[in-house]
Amino acid sequence: MKEVKVEIAKALKASSTLVALTNGAIYSGWPPLPIVPPPAVVGFYRVWGKRGVADGMMSQRIEELYSIDIFAKTMIETENAEIAIDAAMNTLPYIVMAEHGPDFFEQDTKIFHKVLRYVIKS
Repeated sequence: MKEVKVEIAKALKASSTLVALTNGAIYSGWPPLPIVPPPAVVGFYRVWGKRGVADGMMSQRIEELYSIDIFAKTMIETENAEIAIDAAMNTLPYIVMAEHGPDFFEQDTKIFHKVLRYVIKS
């Protein structure tokens, strides 16, 4: 839902640690290509979402999965960004469960790519 995306954007941009690590390069969606980290770049997007129907009415309860991707020049920079992102996600007014994915090294660009996944429930 739009409200969740807005809350995630606010939380990430309110993290002084994350802003310092990315020089403010935090994108709603995939970062622009080519990705050249300053020293890290973050992009987030919704992977899926669902709401139930009860008594013919759409439920206000939501469950959504968001991916937050970190791109950086070193694995240490991705780890530092992960810690800052986890702290920012802990400030959201929802139930948040982390399901972090794999770490990648993009051979063609020599960039480290860490995939973080968060299930948001309300």
